[in-house]
Amino acid sequence: MKLQSGNWLLVKHGPIDTLTGRVQLMAYLSRAEGITWEGGLMLDERSCSYPFGFQSDDGTIYVSYERQRWVQPEILLARFTEEDVLAGEPVSDRAALKRLVNKAGGIARSPHNLRHWPLRTTQP
Repeated sequence: MKLQSGNWLLVKHGPIDTLTGRVQLMAYLSRAEGITWEGGLMLDERSCSYPFGFQSDDGTIYVSYERQRWVQPEILLARFTEEDVLAGEPVSDRAALKRLVNKAGGIARSPHNLRHWPLRTTQP
């Protein structure tokens, strides 16, 4: 996404030039419209996916993401600044990583555990 500064933010799994699967969620900045990337702030080293981000008026960046989708689903939040991304570690007083927003209980409804779903039938 394009930030207020004009820089671009990229959130991806692993180092910028590596495919890691859905682990090591990291944030990078580009001051060259995606030609080069800098920084590398580790948002969460664990298995996670589906990041979604926005930037508030004060420049703070927020990225929500999920983990353990099929076991005990969690929604987490990372809060940070461009300074944190460029430093590769939380250095600002606004940085807060791996903050739990919501944790579901019970069996998640996935294609892998359909046998646990209650079946409903309708009568004509």
